[in-house]
Amino acid sequence: MIGEIAALSAAFCWALSAVLYKNALQKVSYFVVNLVRSSFAVLFLLLTLPFVFYQSSVLVPNEYMVLTLGAITNLVVGDTFYFIGLKKIGVSRAQPISYSYPICVMFFAALVLGEPLTSSVLIGTPLIVVGVILVSLDKTSKEDGSPKDSSRIKGMVASLVAAVFWSIGLTCYKWALLNHEINDPALTTFVTAFRTTVMLPFLILLFVASRGSRQIRKLNRIDFTLLAVAGILALAIGGILLFTSYVLINANVATPLSSTSPFFSLILARHYAGEKATSRIILGTIFIVFGVALVSIFAL
Repeated sequence: MIGEIAALSAAFCWALSAVLYKNALQKVSYFVVNLVRSSFAVLFLLLTLPFVFYQSSVLVPNEYMVLTLGAITNLVVGDTFYFIGLKKIGVSRAQPISYSYPICVMFFAALVLGEPLTSSVLIGTPLIVVGVILVSLDKTSKEDGSPKDSSRIKGMVASLVAAVFWSIGLTCYKWALLNHEINDPALTTFVTAFRTTVMLPFLILLFVASRGSRQIRKLNRIDFTLLAVAGILALAIGGILLFTSYVLINANVATPLSSTSPFFSLILARHYAGEKATSRIILGTIFIVFGVALVSIFAL
């Protein structure tokens, strides 16, 4: 059950970070937010390198290439579209759409990695996704100010594109770790540090191209602090937990569990706002609980 717990813990880290992104996204572009939070995550992970650097010899060149491809598709392209979705249509709409990626990963893992599509996974994954959608799209969770039709369409399309690129990146990570089915925290920490660091040059190029230097001045110390915490939670701690789950369990089991992030983020937001649970939230919670049970307990 360690792998399942790690995947759920990663989902919680991502949920908490999503709440912390909100203020910064209202001030600056998604390119700036992505670079700032990633930079703090890299600084945090660099502190661990002296203890795990020896793991660099464990991976072969082909695995490094696939990890790099995964970092670009997952953290650069996928996360950028995710931030576009957050800015255009808000957390309550963008998250459930983007977090439909387990369905893609489930089939990518079967086609590329040869992982079995058991009946429990086939049933559990859609249940989790439907539950997340029911909870996140509850009518009482609307963002302040409804987006215009054009903005709504752009946000939904961006969120869907994010889901596709996330699934490609996650499948790449799993492929790179196929020959390393060991319970070694040092290896998962090193892989997390590598994939987070290797994406920085691409984010810097996007930052420069979008003239982010003019926007970054709009952020105050509190904004930087929140982005730092969010980056460390999402990319460092969450990444280590995700890779730990991928080492211990199949991708088509770990991915649906880690995709429950919108459920946790909604709980955090509703607790902070003091909102009451509605029948749709209760139904969505039941779907998620049954989906998690099917995938993590009964999957063979």
